[in-house]
Parts: sequence; C-alpha cells; structure tokens
Amino acid sequence: MEARDGSGPFESRSQRIWASAFVSWLLIGGAFACCLWFWFQPPLPGVAVAVLGGAAAVMAFRDMHSAQKLLATVAIFALMGIELSDIRADRIRSDSEQAAERESRKELCSHRSGY
Repeated sequence: MEARDGSGPFESRSQRIWASAFVSWLLIGGAFACCLWFWFQPPLPGVAVAVLGGAAAVMAFRDMHSAQKLLATVAIFALMGIELSDIRADRIRSDSEQAAERESRKELCSHRSGY
C-alpha cells in the first residue's frame, strides 16, 4: 500500500534503515577500521582521500547525534593525516629514486667522457 506522500514500502523501509542507530555506528566503525588499516598498511596515495570523501558525504546526508558527528570528524581528520603522510612518504621515495637515477647517469657520462 502506498503512503500519502507518494513513497512506497521500499522508501519507508530504506528511511528506517538509513536512520537507525546501528547503521550510524556501523559507518563510524567502518571509518575507524579504515583508519587503523591505513595506519598499519598504508595504501597508495589517493585511497585514504577517497574514503575521506565517502565519510564526508555520509555526514552530509545523515542526521547524526553530536557524539556521532564528533567521532566522524575525528575519523575524517585521521584519514586526512594518513593521506598527507602517504603523500609525503611517496614524495620522499620518488625523490630518492630520482637522485639515484641522476647519480647513475652522471657516472655513465663521466665514464664515457674519460674524466
């Protein structure tokens, strides 16, 4: 049977599930699980920021209690810190690889020129 506002049973069931406290805590727990996973097993640069974007989107679409907003905000900042750390580590690794490549080319050029 269709409700007066035009929404059907699927819509009302979806609203109940989306608004449940269990889903709120599941989403926050998932964000913190990603933080722990990314902390101990750093992903490629860009992965943490994608999860961060998903967490921010969920915060925008859900009505959350203050404690849930606080925990979600902490998770977002943790993901941001992890992403910045991954970018920095990737940059350091890339710079050292480039320096080693320049040094090997410099040695190759010095051998060819006889100096």
